[in-house]
Amino acid sequence: MKKITGIILLLLAVIILSACQANYIRDVQGGTVSPSSTA
Repeated sequence: MKKITGIILLLLAVIILSACQANYIRDVQGGTVSPSSTA
């Protein structure tokens, strides 16, 4: 059971990271980069 929870946590971390990266790339392409959005 511990392995399953660890995998779920890893998947969540990857999803969150990819979401943040997508937002950052979109901001860069739009030319509206602000310190608050890149945090």
